[in-house]
Amino acid sequence: MAPYYENICKELNKPLDQTLLQSMKQENEDALKVLDDKISEEKEYESDEKDALLSKAEYLCRIGDKVCFYTCES
Repeated sequence: MAPYYENICKELNKPLDQTLLQSMKQENEDALKVLDDKISEEKEYESDEKDALLSKAEYLCRIGDKVCFYTCES
């Protein structure tokens, strides 16, 4: 939820906890790598790829990453 945390702190004019932010960013990167690997795997059916893309989109929504969600090419 790093993007959401950054946006909320900015809107409320609160300082960011850099340790917490780095931890959340690392978790997001790890989760996105797993999702991207799942997308890039050879798919037997077109619906498998669709499900993988949907999973990534749902994750991006959950963490509040609007920019990546709208510009996502995968």
